[in-house]
Amino acid sequence: MSRRYPLHQLVHRTLFRRLAVLAVLLAVVMGGAAFLHGRHQAQHRAVAQAHDRIAVIRAEYGQAIGEGLAPAAAFDAAMDVMMTMTFENHSGRFAYAVFFDESGDFYAFHPANHPLADAAALAVGDNRSIRPGIGEASARVVRIEGHPTVQLVVPMAGIDGSLAAWVSGVFVLSDAAASALIREPLIMAGGIMGVIALTTLLLYPVILRLARRLASYSGDLLEANLEMMEVLGCAIAKRDSDTDAHNYRVTIYAVRLAEREGLSPATMQTLIKGGFLHDVGKIGIRDDILLKPGKLTDAEYAVMKTHVEHGLDIVGRSRWLEDALAIVGGHHEKYDGGGYPERAPGDLIPITARIFAIADVFDALGSARPYKDSLPYDRIVAILEEGRGSHFDPALLTSFLQIAPRLHAELTPLAVEELREKLQDITQRYFNAELERVLV
Repeated sequence: MSRRYPLHQLVHRTLFRRLAVLAVLLAVVMGGAAFLHGRHQAQHRAVAQAHDRIAVIRAEYGQAIGEGLAPAAAFDAAMDVMMTMTFENHSGRFAYAVFFDESGDFYAFHPANHPLADAAALAVGDNRSIRPGIGEASARVVRIEGHPTVQLVVPMAGIDGSLAAWVSGVFVLSDAAASALIREPLIMAGGIMGVIALTTLLLYPVILRLARRLASYSGDLLEANLEMMEVLGCAIAKRDSDTDAHNYRVTIYAVRLAEREGLSPATMQTLIKGGFLHDVGKIGIRDDILLKPGKLTDAEYAVMKTHVEHGLDIVGRSRWLEDALAIVGGHHEKYDGGGYPERAPGDLIPITARIFAIADVFDALGSARPYKDSLPYDRIVAILEEGRGSHFDPALLTSFLQIAPRLHAELTPLAVEELREKLQDITQRYFNAELERVLV
């Protein structure tokens, strides 16, 4: 059973798609994390720049307090110094600043000559409820009218070092500093995403080679299992009828009926395995019974029925074949409970066994054996109808008889090798689909 499936192409497509998706996800997650981290660092730098500027005010205030000035006068002196300083620099400048004490009274305020002064004044008014203690500070980066600013509230100490008041201000970042808030996180995120992309490209050939080797091993294992299954089926077919044709035809019939019923690909695999191995237990039946040309005696028939137990024992030793046990053990059950070995009725018989029972009897009646001749199509259908509801599931029988004429006309003239080729096509389709799911 030669492999006809382009596993290397499948692995290439699958691996490329998977790695691409994984790389994109990693890039998004890691790049996003890097962007947030970079933005946090940039904002932290902006806050530090604002603190550096307001530290001038605190230093002047402290010096004035040390010179004996009253707090209000010290505030005025500090603000006078701040207002005479050049605030235009690479980091930005204050648009508005104000001092207030515990009672909320303004000791001094000096709005800077800035286009955002009015909007900044409103923000400062809102911030008066924020009152950090000595050694603490409150700062946040927010946008005012689309411009990035640092709003901060800093405590001011009195002559005795105790908390006297607070200074609240709005520091508007320069264009360069504002650009850095976006540019630096983007650079950091882009660098991380680039590293991920480069790593993926470098690892892809290595992973592809390993994946293809794994796919090749998986394909070889599947081929070995299928060949083993076919060899076992062939062995019993040669002993029973000198031909594999029955195994091939009955399996095709069963698969076509299952397809008509809309059953799953896994069910098709079960039917294929069961088709090859349903009578494997006949290996354990003596030739004088198995090949007897006449009707079996009751004692001989009892021995013949043990082929089911032999088959279950043989197939049950393989984990890969265990789903075929339903057919091996159930293809002689009857819908009314009169079959063997369990005498299971109706839906207690697995649907695969109910399907296979119809296909098996249909082909067996039309096949020549050492002990019988083949029957014409009309007689076969009549016998099946006689077993409706007793031997066969009536709904499945109705469905099968709708496709039986075409299948019978298509398969009956075919030689063994042609049947084998047709079944191989079916087998490759359903088992390679399973292999694809494993690899994908």
